[in-house]
Amino acid sequence: MTSPRLPLGELLVDAGLISQDVLDGALRDQSADGRRLGEILVARNLVTDKQVTQMLSHQLALPWVSLAKITPDPLLLALVPKTLAEQHHIVPVYLRRSKQQSTLYVATDDPTHEVALRECAQVAQMDVRPMVAASHDIRSAIDAWYGGATPRSTPPSKPA
Repeated sequence: MTSPRLPLGELLVDAGLISQDVLDGALRDQSADGRRLGEILVARNLVTDKQVTQMLSHQLALPWVSLAKITPDPLLLALVPKTLAEQHHIVPVYLRRSKQQSTLYVATDDPTHEVALRECAQVAQMDVRPMVAASHDIRSAIDAWYGGATPRSTPPSKPA
C-alpha cells in the first residue's frame, strides 16, 4: 500500500522554504484566480522556479531535468510539433528504444496533465513519460529549439 503524497505546499513548508502563513495566503489566491500554487509563489519571489521544480519532482517521484545544457535533437523535435509544445508546455528530451518499444521522455512543468501527455503520445505514436522542468526553462527551450526567439549572431545591417 502506497502512502498518500503530500501536497506541494506542505512539502515547501516542511523544507522551510515558505511559512504556513505564506502558504495559506497563496492558497487563497489560488482558489480565487485558478493559477497553480508554484506559479503564485514564484511570481511573488518567495521561491525559485528551480525549487518548485525539485519539490514537484520529489512529490511525484519523477526525475527533474534542467534544459539549459541539453542540445535539442531535430528528430525528437519532429515528434512533438511546435504547436503541441506551446499548447501544453512540453518539450522532447530523450528517446529510449528497445526491441519491444520506444519511449519518448518529455520535459513539462505539469507532469500531472494527462491530456497533454496522451496527445503527445498520440502524435509521436509511442509511449511518453514525463520529466519535471521549470516553466521558465520550457518557455526558453520552445523559443530556442523550435526557432522562435533565437539571438542574432551579428547585428542587423543599417538600411542603405
